[in-house]
Amino acid sequence: MLTLDGSTGEGGGQVLRTSLGLSMVTGQPFRVHSIRARRPRPGLMRQHLCAVRAAAEVSGATLSGDEIGSKELVFNPGAPRAGTYHFAVGSAGSATLVLQTVLPALLLTRARLRWSSRAVRTIRRPLRGTPSNARFSRSYDAWAATCPVPFLLTASIQPEVDVWK
Repeated sequence: MLTLDGSTGEGGGQVLRTSLGLSMVTGQPFRVHSIRARRPRPGLMRQHLCAVRAAAEVSGATLSGDEIGSKELVFNPGAPRAGTYHFAVGSAGSATLVLQTVLPALLLTRARLRWSSRAVRTIRRPLRGTPSNARFSRSYDAWAATCPVPFLLTASIQPEVDVWK
């Protein structure tokens, strides 16, 4: 099992999100400590916990440490599965950050992708949250429109993109 330091780099949630995404794709379990150690409120916040649980649901993973405020997590993934998922962030956390976590694994399922600014859908998989420019969160414009959507198009994957105001 890999052991990762969550305070690496910017010390926010990116190490966690990237680790979850790569773990689901490779099947490699990991333990991460010092989650969000460089933030004013370290540990898992609601949007990070949503990303963790979304990754677990998509991959059938087993977890430990999946609670608000936890500074350590163990994630042991299974194989990503197509299906219908609902991921409610439940806070001002950016829904795009949860999508960033599960998108690599969902691409492996070869499912039809659908994205909207109020919901993230893969087949019929809505993700409700705030796709805003909240502090430390990337908006749809800053992430999805410039990163995964152009990549998906070059890979001949046709996601549906709706932006609602």
